[in-house]
Amino acid sequence: MLTLRRVFLGLFALLVLVGALAWVARRPLAEGALARALANSGVQASYDMKNVSLRWQRIENLVIGDPRNPDLTAQWVEVRLSGLSATAVRAGGVRLHGRLVDGKLSLGAVDKLLPKSEGKAPFMLPDLDVDLTDARMRLDTPYGQVGAKLDGKGNLAGGFTGKLAAVARALGTTTCTTTQTTAYVDVAIRDRAPKLSGPIRAATAHCSGATVSAPAVALDLVLNEALDHWRGSGDVEAKRVESSGAALVAVSGKVAFEGKASDTRATLDLTARNGAYGATRLTSLAVAGGFRTGGGLRGDGTVRIDRLVPDPALAARISNGAKSASATPLAPLLAQLAQAVQTTSQKGLTVTADAAFGDGTATVSKLVATGADGAVLRLSGGGGLRFGGGDFRADTQIKLSGGGFPSVESTFQRRSDGMTLGLARIAPLTSSNARLTLAPVRFAAKPSGAMLFETTATLDGPLGDGRVEGLHMPLAIDIAANGTITANRGCAPIAFRSLAISGLSLQPAALRLCPVEGGALFHLASGRVTGGASIAAPRLNGRLGSTPITFAANGARLALGSSGFTVDRLAARLGTAQHVSNLDIGSLTGRITGGTVQGKFTGTSGKIANVPLLISEGSGDWTLRNGALNLHGGATVSDEPVPGRFNPLVSDNISLTLVDSHIAVTGTLRAPKLGTEVAKVTIAHNLRDGTGNAVLDVPGLRFGNALQPEQLTRLTIGIIANVQGSLAGRGDIGWTSAGVTSTGHFATQGLDFAAAFGPVTGLKGDINFSDLLALATRAGQTLTIASVNPGTLVTDGTITYHLLPDQKIAVERGDWPFAGGHLLLDPTILDMGRPSDRILTFRVVGLDAAKFIAQLEFENLAATGIFDGVLPMIFNEDGGRIESGKLVVRPGGGTLAYVGEVSNTEMNFFANLAFDALKSIKYRNLAIDLNGPLDGEIISNVNFLGVNESPVTPPKSFIARRFTGLPFLFNIRVKAPFRSLLNTARDFQDPTALIQRTMPPKPQTPVQPSESEPKR
Repeated sequence: MLTLRRVFLGLFALLVLVGALAWVARRPLAEGALARALANSGVQASYDMKNVSLRWQRIENLVIGDPRNPDLTAQWVEVRLSGLSATAVRAGGVRLHGRLVDGKLSLGAVDKLLPKSEGKAPFMLPDLDVDLTDARMRLDTPYGQVGAKLDGKGNLAGGFTGKLAAVARALGTTTCTTTQTTAYVDVAIRDRAPKLSGPIRAATAHCSGATVSAPAVALDLVLNEALDHWRGSGDVEAKRVESSGAALVAVSGKVAFEGKASDTRATLDLTARNGAYGATRLTSLAVAGGFRTGGGLRGDGTVRIDRLVPDPALAARISNGAKSASATPLAPLLAQLAQAVQTTSQKGLTVTADAAFGDGTATVSKLVATGADGAVLRLSGGGGLRFGGGDFRADTQIKLSGGGFPSVESTFQRRSDGMTLGLARIAPLTSSNARLTLAPVRFAAKPSGAMLFETTATLDGPLGDGRVEGLHMPLAIDIAANGTITANRGCAPIAFRSLAISGLSLQPAALRLCPVEGGALFHLASGRVTGGASIAAPRLNGRLGSTPITFAANGARLALGSSGFTVDRLAARLGTAQHVSNLDIGSLTGRITGGTVQGKFTGTSGKIANVPLLISEGSGDWTLRNGALNLHGGATVSDEPVPGRFNPLVSDNISLTLVDSHIAVTGTLRAPKLGTEVAKVTIAHNLRDGTGNAVLDVPGLRFGNALQPEQLTRLTIGIIANVQGSLAGRGDIGWTSAGVTSTGHFATQGLDFAAAFGPVTGLKGDINFSDLLALATRAGQTLTIASVNPGTLVTDGTITYHLLPDQKIAVERGDWPFAGGHLLLDPTILDMGRPSDRILTFRVVGLDAAKFIAQLEFENLAATGIFDGVLPMIFNEDGGRIESGKLVVRPGGGTLAYVGEVSNTEMNFFANLAFDALKSIKYRNLAIDLNGPLDGEIISNVNFLGVNESPVTPPKSFIARRFTGLPFLFNIRVKAPFRSLLNTARDFQDPTALIQRTMPPKPQTPVQPSESEPKR
C-alpha cells in the first residue's frame, strides 16, 4: 500500500520546489550568474529574465528539464532579495512532475537544485516567505497517479498556511486498492513542521478480500522537519464493510498513529451499528486494538459484539431435518436443538473475543459468547483458532453449555502436516422422550475446514407410535466446509435392545447396515435429510400385540429422508407352533408417517392357522397404526386339500385387520375370468388361543350359459352338466385347538341339469351340512324332482339321502309316481370321489301296462295288466347300463293286442297265425327281462303265455279257425335303442351334444319280428 510518507512527499513537492528556487536565487541574480549556476548544476533550463532590480527579480516562462517533457514549468516567478539572499518568492502557474521510484521521490532535473543534507537532517524547509497561486503537481507512482494543487502563503520555516487538494482515480497494490481517492486539507507550518488537517475520502477500498464503501478519515497529521516521521489521529467512517459474506454497516471510530515509513504504530477504536453474515445479524460491534506497518500490516485487539443474532435459517434447516426424520428418534432431538438455536436467534448473543491479524490471517485466541437464555460458548488456551489464506487451524479448548444445547468439552491440537486433531466429550442430548449418548468423539479438521468425527452412538426414542431402546451403532461423520453433514459411508453394525412400533415389538437383534442412497447412511444438506441403508437377510423375532411373530427376508432397504423402506421376499409367521399363520410377501414397501406405517405389497401368499383356505397372488395396500395392521387388496383363494374340493376363486376386495391378536378378514369371492360372485367370506381368528370361525355366504349363485358347476368344483364332473337355476346358502366353519367343525345350509328353488341317468328338471330342496368341509350331512336330507327321464319320463319324485365323507352319497330312498304305480330307488351308497361302479336299483311297483304304453306313445300296441319289477342300473366312466332288469305281471294277468298293420302279406302260415293271435291275447303271466347299455340297444326278452280269444279278422282256412281259443306261448326278443344317455364324463365338455343325446327318441322299429319286414 502507498505509505503515508510517500504520499506526503508528493503532496509537499511544491514546497520543496520553492526552496529550490530560493536556493538558486540567493546568489546575485544577474542573468549571467543564473545561467552559470544552472550550467554548474548540470540542469537544462530556459527562462526569460524580465526584470532585474536590487529588490525583486522576475523570471517568466521557466522550464527546467527536457523541454519535451519538462520536470518543472512556471508562468512566472518573482524573488525578493535582501542583500545577497532571497527572502521571498512569489510564483504563478507552477507545474511540477514527480516520480516515486524504489520508494524514493524524484523530481527529475529539479533534484540537482535541492539543498544537500548538512548532517542534522536529510531535508529542512528554508527560511523563506512564499506566495503560491495555482501550483500543481503530477506524481507518478507504482500504485497509481496522484494529482495535487497547492495555494498558500507564508514563511516555510514557520507561518505558512494554505489549501492542498489531491486526487487519484485509482491507487492499488497487490493487496489493497482504492478508487476515486480525494484529499482536501489545510496546510500549516510551525517550526518547519508541516501540519495537515482535513478529510481524505475514497469511493471504495478493497483490501485482503474486504470491501469498504465510502471510507473517510478526518485527518489531523503532524510531520517532523525532515518529513520522515509523523504522528496524528483521525475520525474514521464508512458506509459499509464487507468480507467473505460478512458485512458491517455504519462503521465509525477513531484512529491514532505515530511512526515513520518503515514502522508505523496505530490504535483503533471502531464501532458498527449493524452487521450481518448471511442472515446472521448484529446490532453493534466494537473493536479496540492496535496495528503497525512494516513487513506487512499486523494488529491485535478486542472485539465486542452486542446481540449477535444467528441466521434464523439455521434453526429452520434443523427443524426441517427433524421433519424429514419424523417418526424416528432423531426427530425430538433435532427439534430440541432447533428450538435452542431459534431461541438464541431471537434473543441474540453477546460476544467478546481477543483477535490478532497479520500475513493475511486472523487468529482468535479467546472468545466468550453468552446468550440471554443461558447458552455459553468459550474458547481459550493454546494457539486459538486461525483463519485465512484458505487455511483453518485450531489449537485450543472449546466448551459449550446451557441454553438447551448439549454440554460439550473439546480440545484441539495442530499437527505439523496441517491436520487438526481433537477429542470431545459430549453430555447426553436428551429431550422429554429421547436420548442420544455419544462415546468420546475423536475428530480431525483439515486445513480446508472440513472435519471428520468418529464415535459410537446409543439412541433411545420414539419410532412412529412406538419406541426404540438401546439403538447402538458406530458413526463416522464428515462435515464439509459448506456445512453438509454425511454419516457412515461404509457398512456398519447396528443393534437394539428393544423396538416397538404400532403394536409390533421386537426382541434384541443385531443387523448390518450398508449405505445405498447417496452412498451414506445419513446426509444433511440445506436442512434436508437423505440417506439410506440396506440389510442383507434380516431375521427378527417379537410379538404383534400378544401374538408371537417372526420375520425373515432376503433383504431390506431404508430411505432415511422419506422414512420409506422396501422388503424383498418377506416371510412372516404369526402365532404359536400349534396355531401358526403364514404370510409370505414377494415385495413389501412402506414409509413411516407420524404414527402410521403404510405401504404396498405384491406377490403375497399365506394361510391363517387352521383355516383350510390358501391365499396366493395377493397384492394391495397395508397400514400399521396404533397396533392395528390393515391389508386391503386382491388375491386368489384356493382349497387346501389336494386335489381341492373347489377350484381357485379370486377377490379384489379382501380386507384383513389384525388388532390385539385378533384377525378379521372380509371379501367377495368370484369365479376367475367370469367375475361372477360366488360367495362373501368373513373370517375371524384369535392368535392367542388359535380359535376362530369363517362364514361363507352364498346370496344367490345362478348357473346358466355363463357359469357351470364344473367351473367351480371338479366334484360335479361326470355327474351333472348343463345346469340351469340358482343356489343360495351359508357355510360356517369354526376351529379350536381341538380341531375344526363346519356346518352349512344351502337351498335351491329349482335346478335343471343333465345327469348320467337322464335329464332332470325342477330339483328343489335344502341341504344341511353337518361337516361342510367333508361335504357330509346327517340322514334325512330330502330333494324333490319335477321330472327325470332315464328313458321314459318320470315326474314328481322325492329322494331322501345324506352325504358321507370322502365324497360319497348315501341314498336312503327314492320315490316317483310311475304309470299308475311307483318307481322306487333302493338305498345305496355312491362313491363320487373316484371312478367306480355306481349302482342304482330301481323297483317298479304297480305299473299299469296301459298307462305305460300310452306314455311311451306306442300307437300300434295295446295292453292291460299291473306289473312289478326291479331295474338294477350301473353307472361308471363307460356310461350306464341295465343289468338283469325284470318286470313281472301281477297274478290275474292282462291282455295284449297288436293293432298295427302286418307289413308283409306273403308270410308263411305260422307267422300269419302268430300275428293273428297277437291281435287279441289274454295272458296270465308275462315277464320282461331287460339288459344292455342305456346309450346303446337295450335287449328285452318278453315271455308270456296267453289264449287267443278271437281273431280280429276271419280265418282264411279251416285249420286256422281250429286255433282260436287255444293257449299260445310267446318268447319275443326285442333289440332296440332304449335311451341315448351320457357317454362318459368327458362328454360334459360339450353340453350341446349332451342335450341332443339326452332327448328321448321316438321308436323307430315297429314291434314285430324282422321276419315280417318286406322282402327286398
